[in-house]
Amino acid sequence: MLDEGIPKLAPELPPPRGYSAEEVEGFVKNTMKMLQSSIRRVKLLDPYLIRSEDDFYKMREKLTTEVDFLLPVQVGHEYRAGWRDTGPVIVKLGDFGKPIICVSLSVWGFDHALQPFSVLKATGREAYFSADIDDLNRLLKILRVKKALSKSKVILFSNYPTLTTGTIYDPLIIKNKIGLDLEYWNRQHINRVFKKILISKAEEEADRWIKDASEIRFLYRDGEVGRRYIVEQAKLYLTLKKLVEDEGIDVFAGCRPVDHDLFDAPACFSYVKLKDEGVPCICEADLNAGIAMMMLMYLSDKPADMGNVLMPTDKPDMEDFKVPNPEKNTLIITHSVTPLRPDGFDTPQNPYMICGTHCDTCWAFNTYTELRPGQEVTMARLNWQGDKLLISEGKIKYSKLTPAQGNRECVYIEVPNRLKLFHVLANYGNHLTYVYGSYREELGDLCRLLGIQPEYV
Repeated sequence: MLDEGIPKLAPELPPPRGYSAEEVEGFVKNTMKMLQSSIRRVKLLDPYLIRSEDDFYKMREKLTTEVDFLLPVQVGHEYRAGWRDTGPVIVKLGDFGKPIICVSLSVWGFDHALQPFSVLKATGREAYFSADIDDLNRLLKILRVKKALSKSKVILFSNYPTLTTGTIYDPLIIKNKIGLDLEYWNRQHINRVFKKILISKAEEEADRWIKDASEIRFLYRDGEVGRRYIVEQAKLYLTLKKLVEDEGIDVFAGCRPVDHDLFDAPACFSYVKLKDEGVPCICEADLNAGIAMMMLMYLSDKPADMGNVLMPTDKPDMEDFKVPNPEKNTLIITHSVTPLRPDGFDTPQNPYMICGTHCDTCWAFNTYTELRPGQEVTMARLNWQGDKLLISEGKIKYSKLTPAQGNRECVYIEVPNRLKLFHVLANYGNHLTYVYGSYREELGDLCRLLGIQPEYV
């Protein structure tokens, strides 16, 4: 026998009806206002309302301009509309060949976003799901980086793109997997630009560098940090900066951009300055570390450092590096291109020292800046085949300057298991790149979008 308190029939639903023009206009206006104030670093185009089949096909004309994705939002709530479902319209948007983001903006997200997303994915469309606005911003950030990588123009001018440098030197691997364009340049074009840079402009830049330095220190050779060498480095920096501005170059790869008779030294401090301005610069043309650097810089909006991984030794002072031996589970990364704005491109510049030359076969100067103890960092490197990315995290313990030839900056990073990291790194090769902050999850998500397998250590 039925409980008398339970009705035999469900309550009558309100009759299906459409929304008035005023209600629709108000909903669209309020929703756009919310999205524009909540979504970061995205230009939203004017909303397009689909009310009929004709509206749907007229939308094709709106997609002639550059559109990165479609963001469908159903007007009103389904119960309010008499259980009307526009999910099929969202699925049909897949016919336009544009990425679709299904975002849940209300409790009805299971039908407005989750359901159409699952159908779009099942039919092979490019679609993404976001559970809320915060999740949408996270997704948009990763998609923004993916787009930036695909549009990056990388100039490689190394004389030795070989296995000994740890370089993926097949442009097809880079193009097919990540989308970026890799161009090999001889140095003649850069030489011509270098020769046109006014010495007076280089002197002004060099004097700023000298003024900003907290100290100028000779380390092992008389005259090694003379003003003339600082001016020459400033001229090289202005050359590369001009190429960025005039020719749309996004990334430089290689140590010596011009011929030895014009400037007999690596581009170390030029690279430091450019990275602080948002331009990735890759030492030794090592694209395995360099592509990881691009990913980290684009994700974090911070300059990244890269360098050799010193192997621990029982000999005192790390042999010819003359720095303290690392303690257990401490990694040392060392090179000469440590950024001066590690907290972000728009943050104050760290104090730095001008010191020593890179080697006794060249003339230039290196720099040293103190790195913050306790700072969390994310490290990465791409493998040879371009299908795996090593991702690891650690904390900076301290940094040191080696007084030996090379005058490199050494950063000591505490890691959970150094031996395990070494064994995995052996599958990837020399050089790790790292950036301030924790980007483990975002980097992994970016990898998956690119068809790269993240390998966490």
